[in-house]
Amino acid sequence: MITVAINPAYARFQQQLSRGLENYRRRGYQIALKFDYSGLGLSADQLILALEPHYVSVSARSLNKARSLETLANLRQVSTLVNSIGGDCILTQVESAKISTLVKESGINLVEGGYYESNASVFEPQTHQYKQEYQGGRSGNSFIVARR
Repeated sequence: MITVAINPAYARFQQQLSRGLENYRRRGYQIALKFDYSGLGLSADQLILALEPHYVSVSARSLNKARSLETLANLRQVSTLVNSIGGDCILTQVESAKISTLVKESGINLVEGGYYESNASVFEPQTHQYKQEYQGGRSGNSFIVARR
């Protein structure tokens, strides 16, 4: 899997990015785009549609500062968009019950973070079979992502 950390400025380089990622697709790699929540918006939507990644990872790190209703609408929108292209949306760095509640209401099915690692009981036993490894970030750190 190839993971690319994306920010809104990358929209200007959409064609070059698309060509580069297509090279990896031809070689059998899956594509993951990694966004910070604050980087979501129209340019992120355009990149997701144009690049058609297998996964879109959204960091929940800055969600505590966001307004709940607006946050929920944004997360639902990105989840729906990613699902429409056949991909999966992952919310990472979920560290609190408040953010976990947003996850449940947003339609995002893959999650990662300290909240889930320390509260294994939030998953029904049968969901553990859906755990999968996700290669994240430039450092190549891998972590377990669980299907909600």
